[in-house]
Amino acid sequence: MRERTTIGEMLDRARAGLERVTPVEAQEAIEGGGLLVDIRSERQRERDGAVPGAAYFPRNVLEWRADPSSPAHDAR
Repeated sequence: MRERTTIGEMLDRARAGLERVTPVEAQEAIEGGGLLVDIRSERQRERDGAVPGAAYFPRNVLEWRADPSSPAHDAR
């Protein structure tokens, strides 16, 4: 029987493929025409503040906003 993968292991694998940026790098990217997509929950945004210039797509709708064939697509 194969050993089950824990949520911690799954998250570690997912995070290993991410490129992290600092707040300064994010701001520079926005100023250079980049788009920062904020997927934090509404509660986190209320607690920590919104990111100026960022598009807000809650995590549970991100795929639909990014899919050009979706009626909920956001072309930004």
